[in-house]
Amino acid sequence: MKRYSIILYIILSVAIFFVVIDPKYQEVQELREIKQRNDELLDKAEELKRKRQELTDRYNSITSSEREKLSKLLPETIDNIRLQLNIDNISKNPEYQLELQSFSFSGDIDNKAEDINNRVIDSSGKKYGTINVSFNFTSSYPVFKKFMSDLEDSLRIVDIRDFSIASSGTSGQIYNFSVSLDTYWLR
Repeated sequence: MKRYSIILYIILSVAIFFVVIDPKYQEVQELREIKQRNDELLDKAEELKRKRQELTDRYNSITSSEREKLSKLLPETIDNIRLQLNIDNISKNPEYQLELQSFSFSGDIDNKAEDINNRVIDSSGKKYGTINVSFNFTSSYPVFKKFMSDLEDSLRIVDIRDFSIASSGTSGQIYNFSVSLDTYWLR
């Protein structure tokens, strides 16, 4: 009888193990894994919080005049009117008094207003938009070089896409210039 009771206890123990203990053990293992993932996420959240605070402190250390320069360098909106005024102001330098003509804009200016307000990133993943600006003027070549140098030294980032020079037909010293440049804005 003892032998049967020992076998019965062993069978009962095995049954209790597979029916009660093992499922609970598996459940505890899953909970441990979830806890470990949550701890990792909490650590990452703390790291991001520290990084955010660091960036906020760095941003707050920038003076308002430096912020203004940064917004001119890479504005947060397209603002093609201000861009045209900036280029026009450079052209009005007393040294050369250029008359800019045929301003035209193309590129990312067709974005919807809600895209601009929500800073939607386009399908290419770019976090900035590009605007192409084209204009014409007549001047001498040295004045053209000086104007382009002043345009390059302005705060707004511009990349000259192309330019062309044609004879104005009046004198050998005066030319018609066509300039096409790209400038950028944050999305």
